[in-house]
Amino acid sequence: MILSYLLLTDLGGFIPYELFNKKGIRTPVVFLTASDSMEDEIKELSLGAKDYIRKPVNWDLLLLRVRKSLDRAVAG
Repeated sequence: MILSYLLLTDLGGFIPYELFNKKGIRTPVVFLTASDSMEDEIKELSLGAKDYIRKPVNWDLLLLRVRKSLDRAVAG
């Protein structure tokens, strides 16, 4: 599982996931973001992200979403 911050300054938030898709990497990805852009959320989910979490992060909710993403990945 990859937990990534959407606004990575070196690569840009969407670029890593676009590269994963091109290389056929199917590792579950959950993005964290401080952005409230609905367009960003739609783009990430349409690229295949398993979840999208806005900051400030509620740690209990983050842990729950990570577990659910991993459970889905294991179940196939």
